[in-house]
Amino acid sequence: MTESDRTQLEELMARFARGDLGALVPFIHMFGAAIARVIRRHLNDLGRLDVARDRQQVDELVQECALELSQRAGSWDPSGALPWVWADRAIRRIVVSYIGHPSVEFDPGQHDGPDVSLTDRDVEVRFEELVQRHPDLDLLLQAIARVGSDRDRAVHVQYRIQKGLGDLSPAHTVGAEFGLKPAHVRQIDRRMRNRLVELIKRDPKYARLAELRWLVA
Repeated sequence: MTESDRTQLEELMARFARGDLGALVPFIHMFGAAIARVIRRHLNDLGRLDVARDRQQVDELVQECALELSQRAGSWDPSGALPWVWADRAIRRIVVSYIGHPSVEFDPGQHDGPDVSLTDRDVEVRFEELVQRHPDLDLLLQAIARVGSDRDRAVHVQYRIQKGLGDLSPAHTVGAEFGLKPAHVRQIDRRMRNRLVELIKRDPKYARLAELRWLVA
């Protein structure tokens, strides 16, 4: 991105932050292609190559995502990541909502233990991907369900995933998603990890989770 493009991006995001939706058309005109690349990446990850190849549907998603970015503009830091990178999880959630929930969704009814489905569908999708690669995370999901509220579970899981994805400011990213201060996000994560450690010590069923990097700050 050129310096001129970056300047125009900041001006358009500033207009959004002031409630000026007249910036939406020039924003899409200038940066719609970049947003479309993010959308296609998520569609490909979810196995929906048919939608990724459909220009009309991608354009519809670009408009939805641009509107979402306009509503989040007040929380965007111009010195940080580009808006469509900063709001990657929100974009993915829009994509998932548009195409319907993936067929590989984790079904807690097929596993022992309490109902561990999370309220945020994006969390379920990404956590399911991790579970498939890491069988111990299936047990971890059950443990998480025992030690926190729906909100705290969702914040904790999204924070852990965002860190794993290499986000340099995961607390800011997750805080923007949930309307929480970064310090509160970190506090929730710390509290959840402490409760998980206590559960692991107390219940032999979860003993093998003690070595998971998930529990490391």
